[in-house]
Amino acid sequence: KSKNSYTLSTFRKRDQNWEKTLEEGIRRHSDTSFFIFSPIDDYIRFYKEVRNGFLIHDVLMTNTDGTYETFYNWEGLSKTLFPIIRTGIWRAYSSFTGDLQFEETYDNNSLKESKYWISDSSYIRDVFRYISEPAMFQGGKDALKTLITNNLNYPRGNHHGIVIVSFVILSNGEITAIKPLNNIDQNLTREVIRLVNLTRTKWTPAKIGDNNVNSITYFPFSFTLR
Repeated sequence: KSKNSYTLSTFRKRDQNWEKTLEEGIRRHSDTSFFIFSPIDDYIRFYKEVRNGFLIHDVLMTNTDGTYETFYNWEGLSKTLFPIIRTGIWRAYSSFTGDLQFEETYDNNSLKESKYWISDSSYIRDVFRYISEPAMFQGGKDALKTLITNNLNYPRGNHHGIVIVSFVILSNGEITAIKPLNNIDQNLTREVIRLVNLTRTKWTPAKIGDNNVNSITYFPFSFTLR
């Protein structure tokens, strides 16, 4: 669009036709960084030019659509600055805790291995972020809301705020690796984890093409004072 302002459009091919899936606005922030604005997230891309391309560090700024789909900062080597062509190991760290979440290995932008880290010593293989169809609660959002409403035990006392947890929905529809991402109140966190556990066998897994795959989801739960 200009020397310091750009638009990046992403397309994918479906049934021999190309369809636009994402359009991002890009504006220079400094000599070594850009602002990137998209319908999903706004973030800053810091970069350093090296012999084989660019060392990239993407930092989430805000969540613009309220879905809490992304909570990590990425870093790794790309052959180009825009668009990203990943090579080697890319790592993602939680924006809340700073802990390592994802570790992915690429060869010329082709994903070869994916690890979702549960702790410093254990991980789940092949948890995918880019999927064709997201995992869905059986019965939809209304059924999930009903389950929560009917089973909520509101902790006594002055407890309020938003608790956010992540969990992995496996390819068989079960859930595992429930992790709190913030720590506003231990009583509220325990209650949210208990509620999530009630959904353990009630998910339809995510898909890539026709195949069921492991995926990660985020669960924000708001408690207000009664």
